[in-house]
Amino acid sequence: MIYRNRQSIERASERKHPRADFVESLQFKSYSLTPDRAEYHEDFVSEGISKNISPGGLLFQTKHAPPRLTSVLWMNLDMKTIQAITLPLEMGQRPLIFENGLLGKVVHVEEDLDKNMHNVGISFITKFDASLP
Repeated sequence: MIYRNRQSIERASERKHPRADFVESLQFKSYSLTPDRAEYHEDFVSEGISKNISPGGLLFQTKHAPPRLTSVLWMNLDMKTIQAITLPLEMGQRPLIFENGLLGKVVHVEEDLDKNMHNVGISFITKFDASLP
């Protein structure tokens, strides 16, 4: 589902971690479950620009078709920045690093009609994330 809203939905009161501005171009690969839910397959590769980040996730914008909700993304981000931001977290709560990128799950997709872009909210996947099949 894509939320169509001219103004960003502010969820500051629901967030576990404060967000910091983080503007960096990124590439991502989107993966979704096969119909029998046994494994993930690559849907597409695309690009975007991160807008903000927290120890638990990030928000990025893309002008291309957005990934679907619950898709898993591999993102090539600056690992030193990610490690600095997530340092206060315990080891099992830090984002998984895979092939020099981070893994995250799409939790929010919103169309920004003014900019002809999509805002995509990502929750980082951790070692102890039980939300994956």
